[in-house]
Amino acid sequence: MKKVLALTLLSLSFASSYAFAGAGVAGTAMDSGAVTNPAVSIYGGNTQQNATDAKSPLIKLSSKVSATINYESANKGIGQSSSYAIGTKHVDGSKIFGTASDSTTIFFKQNASGTALTNANFGSALNNTNFGVAGWTAY
Repeated sequence: MKKVLALTLLSLSFASSYAFAGAGVAGTAMDSGAVTNPAVSIYGGNTQQNATDAKSPLIKLSSKVSATINYESANKGIGQSSSYAIGTKHVDGSKIFGTASDSTTIFFKQNASGTALTNANFGSALNNTNFGVAGWTAY
């Protein structure tokens, strides 16, 4: 799980403005706050067309791992987002991991094993205020 989160954070440090998730194929748009299915590949690019045409994924989630990304969607059409928060969870794991564009800290919070990642249990803020609510701990 830590490896998946580290790779996710590294990939997002290059700040793709568009994210697309699909089971190995580019083109399925990932809206802000959406949660991926487990074991998908996430593609990105500085324009919607570049993200759709991407040949290699930014992130490839392993079996039973889901991710969510909250981003500013007001400028989605021009490929800009000033902030984001991202989280991941293994369905059999007991923690949700997350970080944000304005933070150098990885946060975690307990979540029952066997439960899926949802926007409700991750949060909807676009920056590190997502992790200022009860339950989140700096790693």
